[in-house]
Amino acid sequence: MSGRRLRSDQAGFSLIELVIVIAILGILSASVATFIASPVRSYFESIDRATLTASGNLVVRRITRELQSAVPNSARIATSGGTTYLEFVPIVDAGRYRYAVSTNFPAQNNPLVVSSPTDTSFAVLGPTINAPSGASVVVWNLGTGSSNLYSGTNIRSVTNPGSALQTINFSPAGVWPGDSPGYRFYVVTTAVTYACTPNGSGTGTLTRYSGYAIQATQPSSTSTAPLSTATSNLVQADVSACTFTPGAVSVDLNAIQITLQLTDSNSETVSLYSQPHTPNSP
Repeated sequence: MSGRRLRSDQAGFSLIELVIVIAILGILSASVATFIASPVRSYFESIDRATLTASGNLVVRRITRELQSAVPNSARIATSGGTTYLEFVPIVDAGRYRYAVSTNFPAQNNPLVVSSPTDTSFAVLGPTINAPSGASVVVWNLGTGSSNLYSGTNIRSVTNPGSALQTINFSPAGVWPGDSPGYRFYVVTTAVTYACTPNGSGTGTLTRYSGYAIQATQPSSTSTAPLSTATSNLVQADVSACTFTPGAVSVDLNAIQITLQLTDSNSETVSLYSQPHTPNSP
């Protein structure tokens, strides 16, 4: 014996005790994680849904605002190849035209005579208007027959474009379909189309096309003119479903239902609905 005695009561942990402690801590951690995981997951899911909702709401509001600033009864809808097309004609400027001869102001005796085959100008009542180059003037747009700016005789080219116009000269001369009840006219240039191509997985798109000439037949292909050569902007990605309804008859009444469903990469989905009522007084 070396004379050094080993004490049997020295402080420390045995291997078994350490294993037991580690096992208990593991069980406690797993239990706590189970209770924490669900609220944390719900928190991030709510953030994803809020982001999708904010993005979709902005798009719906934009379309609604543009529809309410378009020529009355100019909205039309078409579906082709899984894509829904919503087209309308934005108003550049608007005013009221003189419809009767003035006895008190002879210098302003230039009414729009809708029944005249030779009339080519009219005086603007109230504030002056702006008509950019290439503009046209529309009167009494009902969206049907000859009172249809896409294919009727209620649209004429402005031949004296400029700013602060008090008189509008137009071409060609000819009889108009009728007088606007409020003697309103609208200055227009080009058309706008929203093309929505959804995909159930959330990889669909909503694209805005603008700057193309007004067509008699509604464009229903993004790969051919005029949409293929128009200015295009991606408005919304993550589109899993979308509709513009009802059909043409209800569109003429200016009540358009818009539904938009968005799905992100985490499979979170939100659905938005709006039914804008646009002005229908031609």
